Amino acid sequence: LMLFYASLRREFSMPLSMLYTTLLGSTPYLASMAAVSGYADVPLMLFLFGATAFIHRWLKQGALSDLQIGAILAAFGVWCKREGMVYWLVNLAAVLIYIIATRQQRDRRAMWQALCSFLVPALVLLVPWFGFVSWYRIPNSDFVPVSVTVFWANLSRLPVIAVHALGQFATLGAWGVLWVL
Repeated sequence: LMLFYASLRREFSMPLSMLYTTLLGSTPYLASMAAVSGYADVPLMLFLFGATAFIHRWLKQGALSDLQIGAILAAFGVWCKREGMVYWLVNLAAVLIYIIATRQQRDRRAMWQALCSFLVPALVLLVPWFGFVSWYRIPNSDFVPVSVTVFWANLSRLPVIAVHALGQFATLGAWGVLWVL
């Protein structure tokens, strides 16, 4: 919540930031998944929000240190839970899209610096982690193997997943007043 507040405070007034933070903190879904529950989703959410906040700050201010912190936080998300890899790749794609979209305003060196500022810290954390996971043959309990065959075999499940995802936002029990607002 402190990270959320600090990120909002850069953009909004103190009363508005406090209001949004209070709304998030009083969300029933978040409270039910508190860290004491043992779910890895709460720390994963923390790392991913932090990564997004720092990458957003880099987009606005251009400090490579913000991009590096975002990359480190995104990599910690992978350590936390393997599905964090999907989010890390989404962040990488966003960084690449931004670099490509602004290439006329940047020289090649600045583009490579930005890309390396995201990749190097993350790879320093991810390569040893994946080495550890493969060395000890830790099974992947989060996902089936990612392949085109698996995607086509499960394509029929997408409508069911979409309906379920939309359905959880239709009730106040999970998201409280935050959803109404």
